[in-house]
Amino acid sequence: MSDLPSPTIYTTESLTVELLETSPTKYFEILDTLSYNNENLDDLLKKKLNEKPSRSWHSNHALCVALLVGKMNKEAIDSFGEYSDDYYGDKLPNGLDENFAISLIDKIIECGGNILDKNYYQESIIEIYKGRFYRTDNEKFKEYVKRLYDSKISS
Repeated sequence: MSDLPSPTIYTTESLTVELLETSPTKYFEILDTLSYNNENLDDLLKKKLNEKPSRSWHSNHALCVALLVGKMNKEAIDSFGEYSDDYYGDKLPNGLDENFAISLIDKIIECGGNILDKNYYQESIIEIYKGRFYRTDNEKFKEYVKRLYDSKISS
């Protein structure tokens, strides 16, 4: 018998928007592992990345990344508190680092995530920044996503 720990087994069910919000590096690790391990997972992974849970205002995983990049605006924090459980992203008031978020959204798109999708309010990944829960210090990410979005629209 080996004393080595058994390897961690990831499934598409491991990828949730809650995990993305609470442990984004673990989310990326799981997504990256699943993307390289099994071609039979392609359809399941694509379906999972395009699910729209109610916790995230019915946003798919690509839109959820966009909702988490940068620091939550002061008005939202003043209204709801820094860790309020009232909105998606409240677990990360200081948000995702822009460079990490760019790598993450690239991986989500590579695995079949739809950057052109819309949330419950029919907002695209470009339009979500105009709402009450906008974030700051995310200009690099927004410009990158706008280029991605525009290239997908024109293709």
